[in-house]
Amino acid sequence: MNLNEMKHHGKHLITILSKMKDVCVSKYPNKILKIDDTPKYKKTHKEILKRLIELSLEFEIPREALFSKKMIKQLIEWAWLDEYDQTNLPVLIQSWRFDIVYKSVRNILEQN
Repeated sequence: MNLNEMKHHGKHLITILSKMKDVCVSKYPNKILKIDDTPKYKKTHKEILKRLIELSLEFEIPREALFSKKMIKQLIEWAWLDEYDQTNLPVLIQSWRFDIVYKSVRNILEQN
């Protein structure tokens, strides 16, 4: 926290922290697990990355122009969390990338 945040929220945070010591650990909320920390995600990300590298070579498209790690993460989250919401397509399967990418990675997403 920066100094400005401490000035505005410091007293409130100290109050919260002092109350926490009276709460039993069993009452703590469950830890929030980030999707990219799961083994399933890592396996899927690796398979999609491998396929996208193959596609970049096949179509002679520089990797940087075809995809990024962030774009792969957005695609996996879209499939798993947004349940393939057609109104909110990730960048990796929009426009010209759709025919190249989606048809090639759809099976990977559905298998995992």
